[in-house]
Amino acid sequence: MNKRILFKKGIIEIKKITNSKLQMTFEGEGCGMMERGNLFPISGKINVNY
Repeated sequence: MNKRILFKKGIIEIKKITNSKLQMTFEGEGCGMMERGNLFPISGKINVNY
């Protein structure tokens, strides 16, 4: 399923940011982009090399 999620509230922690890398973790609540209310828990980590 391809669904856009809005991060509504919680914590985003930047672990590392350089000219070529971004590492972060997040934990909180979100909802679908076209939905109101109905928040659900979301968490994860992102590692991007560019």
